[in-house]
Amino acid sequence: MLVESFFLSTSITSVIFAEIVAIVEMDVPAPSGFQWINSKNGQVPPKAVNCGYDNGQLLYLGRALHSGDLLPGKVHPAHGCCFVPYNGGEHAVKEYEVLCVTDGGNYEWKGNTNGLVQSNAVQGGVTEEGEPLYVGRKQHDKALVSGKIQPSKLGLFVPFGGNEHFYRDYEVLIGNFNEGDSSEPNGNSRPPCPRPCKPSFPQKRC
Repeated sequence: MLVESFFLSTSITSVIFAEIVAIVEMDVPAPSGFQWINSKNGQVPPKAVNCGYDNGQLLYLGRALHSGDLLPGKVHPAHGCCFVPYNGGEHAVKEYEVLCVTDGGNYEWKGNTNGLVQSNAVQGGVTEEGEPLYVGRKQHDKALVSGKIQPSKLGLFVPFGGNEHFYRDYEVLIGNFNEGDSSEPNGNSRPPCPRPCKPSFPQKRC
C-alpha cells in the first residue's frame, strides 16, 4: 500500500510539474508597447485596452484558458469575470490576463471579413492544436463585444448572453500602427499556426 501510494504521489507530482513547465515555456506575447497583465475577479489594471461596452458599462480586452485553448474575450468588471467564447457558449473565468498599453503603444480597430486579419493584427490567443486566434469585436444586441477571430472558421466569435455568436464581418485590433499605414484587404494575412501557446496562470471559472 505504501509503495502504491508513493508511486501514485510521484505520478501526480510529475504530471503537475509537466503542466507547470508547459505553461511557463509556452506563451503568446503582447506586441511591443503592450503587456498582458494577470488579473482576477473583474479587476482591471491601469491603461487596460477598452474593447467595447454593454448596458452603459465599459468592457476591457482580456483572455483566459478554457478547455485547452487560450481565448480572447471581454472583461466585464461588474460581473467579476472574463467571458470567453467556446463551443457555442459564453464561459466565465475568474482568473485571466488583461491587455494594457505601456510606453509607446498605440492601437486602432479596422474592419475585415471571413477570418482574415491585417498583418499587424494583435494575436490574443491560440487553440490547443496551435492555431492563432486574433482579437476582434462586433456590435451585438446594442453592445460592442470583443472575442476571437479564428481564421480556419472564417470569422469572429463573441461571447454574449450565455452563447457564442458568429460573424463574418468584424473589426480587428491593430497594434502599433503608423498614421500612414494601410489596413485595406491587400494587407490581409492568414498566418501559419505557431507552436501551441498558453499563459502563465491557472484555469479557474466563476
